[in-house]
Amino acid sequence: MLRLQPQSPRKPARGMRRCLPLHGAQISRSFALRDNNARVRQNPGQVHCAFSGGTHMLMLRQSHLILQSRMGPEPRVHLASDCIKESPRVRCFIRLLAVFAVLMSACGAHGLRTSQTASFEILTHRMDVDVDGAPTAYGPPGKKTLDYLRHAHTMGRRDAPLVGYLLEDKPPHRPVVQGPHDPAPGYYVSQTAFEDDSVENQHDPRRYVDATKINYVVLGDRARSLGARLGDFVAVYSRRTRCAVFGIVGDSGNPSGDEGSLHLLQALGYPFRDGKHDSVTRPEVVIRFYPDSNPKHEFFRRQAALNAAAKKRGLSRRFATGSRETAKSAAGCGVRDRGAKE
Repeated sequence: MLRLQPQSPRKPARGMRRCLPLHGAQISRSFALRDNNARVRQNPGQVHCAFSGGTHMLMLRQSHLILQSRMGPEPRVHLASDCIKESPRVRCFIRLLAVFAVLMSACGAHGLRTSQTASFEILTHRMDVDVDGAPTAYGPPGKKTLDYLRHAHTMGRRDAPLVGYLLEDKPPHRPVVQGPHDPAPGYYVSQTAFEDDSVENQHDPRRYVDATKINYVVLGDRARSLGARLGDFVAVYSRRTRCAVFGIVGDSGNPSGDEGSLHLLQALGYPFRDGKHDSVTRPEVVIRFYPDSNPKHEFFRRQAALNAAAKKRGLSRRFATGSRETAKSAAGCGVRDRGAKE
């Protein structure tokens, strides 16, 4: 720790020698101090600065001494003085101090991001395929769909609320069918709990998260109780395929939360094609939730844009597996056997 000890400007401390000018020494970025807004300013005159535990002394003229730390977008620290001790050892020490300040800056910035994006992980018991939001998820008899109509109900029970596709407001409450200008004319409009508010028409399929294009998980009761919300970022890891990918919390309706989009399971390396029969039946998929990581409810139509946004926020898709960390890219993911089930 650097301690500033004001002493008489008339009589330098014992052992002090003359020092040479140091011009324009400046450290950009933040300098981590115990107090984020710490400032050291003394009255005009000379200040003798002693480094605790050391015998070398540095004499600085206070009119050019400013130590300042601000945890802001462009924090700066200026360390400038009229003079520095002639000793090469002291000059080397000052250079090391500058390097230390930059390193502490990086650590401080990382700590700030971490505190803003505190996360928690949940190991799922299984992982069923969710196709909600996909244009071809559901449709009338005769249409080749990604899932059965009964799976559009909560927990797949016909007597449970319908959550997979929209119904008309007026009786007899028929399914809302996509028109000629929609992505899949003739199919039902499938919905997700997370929506794009910029699309005002609730019957527009583009308002909902496409399960065939975006990695998303379903918000379960446990994750909700721990602070997760719709739209939050997640990182998902498969212990079997050893793949990790970014995603969002895109849907609800399954209290267990053991459900993810078709695109997510495919990105993790599972050879799934639809939501009719495919599922992960073992507890091997881990979801890391980042609560409050998407406060503006940014909506994504491309997975590449979602990945870029997650990285920009400083989120991580690295998972500890014993003594190793794994973050294999989706391009290198895959399971050895090609069966649909585990």
